[in-house]
Amino acid sequence: SRLEQPNWALMSDDVLSGVVSLSFEPGHRVATIGYGIHADLRGRGLCVEAVGKVLGCAFSEHTALREVHARTDGRNAASIRVLEKLGFEAVATSEATSMGFCGLTYRLGRVR
Repeated sequence: SRLEQPNWALMSDDVLSGVVSLSFEPGHRVATIGYGIHADLRGRGLCVEAVGKVLGCAFSEHTALREVHARTDGRNAASIRVLEKLGFEAVATSEATSMGFCGLTYRLGRVR
């Protein structure tokens, strides 16, 4: 449902330029966040701003929410910077796949 997996569109001049999504586990204690932005708009801080606003909304609207997870490819330095700027900490690394993907899992806990 939309309440369990809300999505936000990032618009620029009435054109879809990116997306931020959340996926809540039952009970809304843990969520996973995903995001992406059009290549032409990268490096401007827009993803940090958008993801930060969604996180703020998620923690304020869902009082049971204790932590948010994010997963990214270990080669994606820009995505790692977004997560680190927002206070996420790396908590796990998965083995590289046959396609070279090395997954990193990040965690952000509720600030008290």
